Amino acid sequence: MPDHRLTDLVLKGPLNGLRWETQGYKERDENGNLVHTYRVLYQHPHGTHISRVLFCATGSRSKNANAECLADIYNHARRYIRLCKRMEPEEFWTYAKNCWAWSSKFNDDAFWAFTYKLFHARALYLDTVPDPLEGNPLTEALDCFRDRFFEVYSAEAAIAPFKGKFDRAYIENAEDDIYYHRIICEAYFGLSSADSEGDGTDHLRSTVVEDETTDPNSAKYLPRPRVPDGPTILEREEVLGLFIDLGLRNARHGHRDAYQEIEEIFRKADEEEKEARSKLEKNGEGEDMMMMDVNDQDDDIGDVGIGKLSV
Repeated sequence: MPDHRLTDLVLKGPLNGLRWETQGYKERDENGNLVHTYRVLYQHPHGTHISRVLFCATGSRSKNANAECLADIYNHARRYIRLCKRMEPEEFWTYAKNCWAWSSKFNDDAFWAFTYKLFHARALYLDTVPDPLEGNPLTEALDCFRDRFFEVYSAEAAIAPFKGKFDRAYIENAEDDIYYHRIICEAYFGLSSADSEGDGTDHLRSTVVEDETTDPNSAKYLPRPRVPDGPTILEREEVLGLFIDLGLRNARHGHRDAYQEIEEIFRKADEEEKEARSKLEKNGEGEDMMMMDVNDQDDDIGDVGIGKLSV
């Protein structure tokens, strides 16, 4: 199978809601020229692997078809946002991609890296492009996931259960939850903010500029007038690719809910913990159990599998 560059398979440009160049910074080169240095998010060590899996899934270079397939993953993951507090980001997104046969072929670490780069590209577009245009299925899925995530894990969401309660214990619990939510947000979106320069693995480029305010990539995302002469060759290829790729044989139809596996594990763990507490209370050891929980709170959090998210 011939290799295809990731840039040929993912949506980009003024109409597609994703900006793949970081905002960058200004510096002087060895000749004294003022240069704008930035990262290109679709040129990274996982790019070849991601592009191969995408091309095998759709059977064409149709960017729209690839966007549709990827949107399925992020739309489905949104239903399980409640699990983000119990899982590392890479593990959470591994279950998401494993819900389809075609996307299960992504390496776990590669798909997690590609995911935070997608959210990063979307944040850059919304932050730097004036009058953003309507989105497509992929950007809509990314926006819906991100909006829902911050509804659940924002500082305001942590405070909500404690509003109007001024007891010292309530205040301390609210502070703990705010801190915990901050850790979760940083783990999932720390590399995806508009002012981030990524994880340092993306291709680094430098462009000579005239002044400190110049963004050499901004012109790529300015709206362009449509020429009403009918579709171009590329547009006809996109439409044809989308029609073929969404047929009954497309991998989008091979769906299973991989998250049910992890939910069952968590459900059993919760039931066992509840049963253990009940037995201790019946034996008159409830007070001792409560003291043990206070002393070992950090260890209990780590045990549920959130690793770096532990407080």
